[in-house]
Amino acid sequence: MAQLYTAGAGVEVAALDAPWRAARQKLSLPLYPFQRQRYWVEPPQGAGPKAPKLEDCLYRIAWEPKPAPAALATGAERWLLVADRGGVAAALGAELEKARQGCLCVAADDPAALAAALAQQAFTRVAHLGSLDTGPIASLDDLRAAQRSGIESVLALAQELLRRQWTGKLWLVTRGTQRVRDPDVVEPAQAPLWGFGKALGMEHPEIWGGLLDLPPETATDAAADVAAVLQADDREDQVALRDGTRHVSRLRPMQLKPAPRMLTVRTDASYLITGGLGGIGLDVAQRLVQRGARHVVLTSRRAPAPAALAAIARLEREGCRVEIVHADVSQEPDATRLLDLLTETVRPPLRGIVHAAGVSPIAAIEAMDSTHLQAVLAPKVYGGWLLDRLSTQHAVTLDFFICTSSIASAWGSTMQAAYAASNAYLDALVAQRAVAGRPATVLNFGPWAQTVLGMSTAENQDWLRSRGINALATALATDALEVTTAAGATQVIVADVNWTTFREVLEVQRLRPFFMELGTRAAEGSPAAEAGAETELVRRLREAPEAERGELLQVAILEELSRVIGKPAGELRTDVGFFDLGIDSLMAVEFRNALSKRVGQKLAATVVMDAPDVRRLAEYLTEQVLKLTPPAPARRPGPSSTATPGGPIAIVGLSCRFPGAPDAEAFWSLLERGAEGIGEIPADRWNVDAYYDPEDRKSTRLNSSHRT
Repeated sequence: MAQLYTAGAGVEVAALDAPWRAARQKLSLPLYPFQRQRYWVEPPQGAGPKAPKLEDCLYRIAWEPKPAPAALATGAERWLLVADRGGVAAALGAELEKARQGCLCVAADDPAALAAALAQQAFTRVAHLGSLDTGPIASLDDLRAAQRSGIESVLALAQELLRRQWTGKLWLVTRGTQRVRDPDVVEPAQAPLWGFGKALGMEHPEIWGGLLDLPPETATDAAADVAAVLQADDREDQVALRDGTRHVSRLRPMQLKPAPRMLTVRTDASYLITGGLGGIGLDVAQRLVQRGARHVVLTSRRAPAPAALAAIARLEREGCRVEIVHADVSQEPDATRLLDLLTETVRPPLRGIVHAAGVSPIAAIEAMDSTHLQAVLAPKVYGGWLLDRLSTQHAVTLDFFICTSSIASAWGSTMQAAYAASNAYLDALVAQRAVAGRPATVLNFGPWAQTVLGMSTAENQDWLRSRGINALATALATDALEVTTAAGATQVIVADVNWTTFREVLEVQRLRPFFMELGTRAAEGSPAAEAGAETELVRRLREAPEAERGELLQVAILEELSRVIGKPAGELRTDVGFFDLGIDSLMAVEFRNALSKRVGQKLAATVVMDAPDVRRLAEYLTEQVLKLTPPAPARRPGPSSTATPGGPIAIVGLSCRFPGAPDAEAFWSLLERGAEGIGEIPADRWNVDAYYDPEDRKSTRLNSSHRT
């Protein structure tokens, strides 16, 4: 085709490209000839990665005691407490003031007072305790009210802090939402704060402090323990107090005991699947039918799609009666009608419930509002509560009560704070049922590769894989649901994760102790723990005069940064933060790895947070990693009434333009080296021809086309 084109033949390139245009991916091509990279389709190597084993994809959340370290300093922080009416915040404030910490309490239900406090004073710490006012949940209205005083209040607080570009530590305090010990009483109403908080920590680590769960019987005399936890500075951000002891959460592999077995399904029973016309719901229905189910009820708010109808037809061909009920289980009339229908004596008794209803729209925390939040909470929070409540009221004997949750509530997810919150409620609801002796299992699934309704796009799967998460095969996901339920497990995280890659990306901005027992610790050891042979850059730095080392290192940093983010080095400012320049977590890992090679040292994954711009990173590498003698501070010339005849002159323009340098720091460095800032008069600022006379024939003309 190229030969035809060069010979003058007409080639319809657009028509040729049409079948593949939708799948095209844009590439950042090299900006300069010396940036040689290969851009070509490589042939596949081997048969690809091996399918994971089920036992390698099962995890659990564990709690272990860990005493809080003593506060490192007193009088250094100023606290804003979003207070409860029960007095816990007031008692906490008194304890903080004993430690000479500044403290102000504002009512959780007074947003005007909160905004005024933030406008008038500079706080370094904020703690939200308003959800502690949540009382017993006797009705759906009580549960909705708990969300208004809990997660809606926290959303408004977070948005106000982000709007003000506040940086500090925000703590969210709940009561009785976590099952730290087996006999713990669990109250799920405040649990959405845990999902929201984990997502907030992912999306905005610059304001994140942590989550603290108090025991259900917390009184004001526990304020000293609460103060000790909130003042601890050991990066633990998922904490619970029980009997005065601080516990911290960890993610660990799960071993199923006894050996995995199949789920018992009765041929003479009915099984309810909410969200039953969705992909996961239909896949679960297929597994139940494979195990012998002969009557399955699927609920949905919408009519079935053609693919869903085809899947239902396959189930019916296998001998199962499939009943579709149009119902919104988050609405009490619909849920009541549904349970009344399923408990009629004329149909097979209801023996299993799978709650798979849910919606997961994407939204940044700054862009969320109450309408968005409530729409996401409704199917899982209100629907879950109604199914639990009504099945208990109807005295239904269940073999299983399964909720499909998400890894978003297990460890957070950017752009899915509302979804993480709704799933966190289900996690706590299942724990509450388990403590009460009722059957309950919740599975926090990672992304599924495909369902009976379709397949996740290759682009999405590649994006997840680059961050260490592999999409789950349908068979593995449904196997997990079956064997963990059969084994009587309460909560199981089901995810196929490359922990080394995942933690490298995740912990770029802050360490996360929750994952410390899995994969490679991102900042293990000192930054210079793996020193190798001296690199070319290090050799040049050692041989260079001290005054030039900083500039040499900045140039090297800019080269790597330019390559990673795809912008010319000349467009990158040295005093602007890396994340403001457009770097993301994955880029930060690549940037860190490239710099590690240049300096011959293993750098911490958090290096771009510890030294957040080019200048500070150059200083950090010089002083802390390479241990080079830092250059002497530049001497600033002070005012003087006398001048040395014939001495050097530094000229600064009236608009503070610095000749030969982009800013003041670079200008002083230029002066220190004795360099000149003389160059051609810029044509974009002046018409040189109007002023320049090379033969100096007019006294009103310049006889030089150069300027400082």
